[in-house]
Amino acid sequence: GVLKIKVTSPLLGTDQLSVLALENKLIESKSEFRRLLDQGGIYLNDQRVDKAQIELRLKQGENLVRLGKRKYLKIITS
Repeated sequence: GVLKIKVTSPLLGTDQLSVLALENKLIESKSEFRRLLDQGGIYLNDQRVDKAQIELRLKQGENLVRLGKRKYLKIITS
């Protein structure tokens, strides 16, 4: 199943996302996250995350983050 994480704020910094991904073993390191971001390999709800973005705006409820080709993370805002 896809890992689910609950957050309270609709704004999520890309640095916070890298920490969540690292803590949950979806990436090996922050440099891997940076490389994915630079290569356009991170998506939020099917929209590519631009490498210049420092904040992601989450919608109410479930948000699907994709890291690379096969790693997914659901972020749920309440």
